[in-house]
Amino acid sequence: SMYTGISCVAYKPIKKNSEITIQKQLSNNSPSNKMNNTNICIATPDIVGPIKNGGIGTSYYYLAQHLSQSGYNVSILFVGREPEDKRWLHIYGKQGIEFFFLGKSKMELVEDQRKYSYLAFEFLRNKQYDIIHFPEWGGTGYYSLCAKKSGLCFQNTHFDQL
Repeated sequence: SMYTGISCVAYKPIKKNSEITIQKQLSNNSPSNKMNNTNICIATPDIVGPIKNGGIGTSYYYLAQHLSQSGYNVSILFVGREPEDKRWLHIYGKQGIEFFFLGKSKMELVEDQRKYSYLAFEFLRNKQYDIIHFPEWGGTGYYSLCAKKSGLCFQNTHFDQL
């Protein structure tokens, strides 16, 4: 398959500022902290930063921000073309959000939404997320959901949508 061995670019979170650290310490003392080790991925073609986003991108930006501030491990998989300007990635890093996007060479192969969905599946099947969140728009989660339903992978992963 021409999609085997998908490469991606990852931007790791930068050390969180003291306000977020304090908030996490406070949440560690709360009874609702059971899920704070939960790994959540938001896989989306629309997010604040790499593109002029719409409502989905705005919603996912604030969802990622809120989850990170609440103590969850949050990653974003941007399923779109790699942007030239990467300055905005520091905004995510400062908030403790890990950001991935697929490499330029693989994205040049994309001609329609089905291929975006397959590239997302190729990336996600090699990761360990407790929750993966997809927008229903564009079918980004299609192949991942098919793989879960057929028992190929994601057996311990919950899927959700915006």
